[in-house]
Amino acid sequence: MDWVQGHFFNFSCLASRDKEIIRSRVDGGVKENAICVLITQDCDICAHPNIEPDVQFVIGEKDRNPSPLNENCRSSRYLIFDIEGVPYKLKILKTVYLKKELFFQNQEAISDRNRLAEYQLNQLRRWLAQRYNRTALPDAFNSKLKDVVNNLPNEKVDIYIRLNSLDEDLENYQVALVAIPYQGAMLSPEDLQQLGEKMQLLAQKVDEQDGLSFDWEWLDENYCTLAMSRSEVTLDMLDHFMRWHLDFISFKENDYECGQTEG
Repeated sequence: MDWVQGHFFNFSCLASRDKEIIRSRVDGGVKENAICVLITQDCDICAHPNIEPDVQFVIGEKDRNPSPLNENCRSSRYLIFDIEGVPYKLKILKTVYLKKELFFQNQEAISDRNRLAEYQLNQLRRWLAQRYNRTALPDAFNSKLKDVVNNLPNEKVDIYIRLNSLDEDLENYQVALVAIPYQGAMLSPEDLQQLGEKMQLLAQKVDEQDGLSFDWEWLDENYCTLAMSRSEVTLDMLDHFMRWHLDFISFKENDYECGQTEG
């Protein structure tokens, strides 16, 4: 068996059974011209199926408007590789497992297998490791927060969160949230005001949840508002917050398979 981490191939080469499995497990489906990148570590690929029964792939799809946000793995949600002049976006949400024995039974059909360049492989490893470096908020807090998720603003903003405690099973969590536009995002004063109004609704939603309360007093004492331009933010303020990586994989069963998250 000569498969190693970083091997990739066209999705179209997979057996029909494997295609169906992947498409059933990936939100939004998978395009026929996508690529599959093997991200399982080499030692786990070689391990007996009784010990490590699965191999893990991340799906990459052609990206017409590649963003530089993945430089130095700044984004833990996606990574963009240039393969033969074509940018492919790998999304952590499109990570799937296949049974090792069944996959390798059909590997002969994969005739166009290639491997990422060494610098790309190193970048892939850093990106995967970053998933495990995200501070884990308490599970009890996450479960209380599920009903708030759909109220998040859609603008290009970072949301920072502060909790009064990271202990599990706390009776009541006091939550402070601040929205800060992405670096380079040009929001007018009117846009920032509208963002603040959306955050106000989000804060009210937090207050409505049993076991959660919005910490208005803390924001006032630390001169923070619900929506702030980057020029208003000080390092001292950010020392009290952590970036809130809130994506829906944080609320799936077995989220540990993608690494600890902040939300």
